[in-house]
Amino acid sequence: MPKKIRLVGVEILTICFLLLISLFPIRDKVTKSVEAPTTRLTELRAQTSWSKEDIIEGIDTLCELYDFPYPTLLKDLARKESKYGQDTRCGDNGKSCYLYQIRPDTWLMFVKTTGRQDLHYDNNIDQIEMTMLALKKGYWYLWGPMLRQYSSNPIKN
Repeated sequence: MPKKIRLVGVEILTICFLLLISLFPIRDKVTKSVEAPTTRLTELRAQTSWSKEDIIEGIDTLCELYDFPYPTLLKDLARKESKYGQDTRCGDNGKSCYLYQIRPDTWLMFVKTTGRQDLHYDNNIDQIEMTMLALKKGYWYLWGPMLRQYSSNPIKN
């Protein structure tokens, strides 16, 4: 008799455990967390102009996808370099353009270093991604605002 009661208790615990697990569909969360940002990034990249909110969303999304814990740094740099892309003038006497004011020859160096030939110089969302990759590779010193604010690489790898 005690065995039967024990067996019933184990069965009840097993059923409760399975019900509890079913409340947390882990696979769906993982799939959604990757698919939704990727879809939104595709939409943002397809635009021809970007609002400040689009830029901030692009930074947050890319930081999440790359597990890059410095969205504030990217936002601050975008604000300083181009007012989140709203100031479309090219700096350095016309040599540095777009969101992060990158020079074309520096962009080509980043393409070679990262292997990301699919990113476009004149696309602000691509500039976010390339800047993040460049910062991860230690090129923080190529941006004046970073040099003025930090004495060494603020990105910890």
